[in-house]
Amino acid sequence: MNKAKNQGMSERLSIRIDKETKEEFKARLESEGKIISDVVILWIKDYLASGSSEGNDLEALRKQVNSLNSKVNRIEEDLLGKLPA
Repeated sequence: MNKAKNQGMSERLSIRIDKETKEEFKARLESEGKIISDVVILWIKDYLASGSSEGNDLEALRKQVNSLNSKVNRIEEDLLGKLPA
């Protein structure tokens, strides 16, 4: 984002950060041709677009549990098929 893109933005957001971290962050972004505000705004928009992180974490866990259940079921079926009648 450049100044033309920021013209519609009037709100400010302040954070506290130690000087060393800020300077390192700023230097890295400058070396990449980026501006701190642009990166932070992008992070915020991405975060908001992703929805609740708790919901995402729960959904990921649910998928893992379902996958593990499927694997256990296949193993049980294989083992039961190998048992003598």
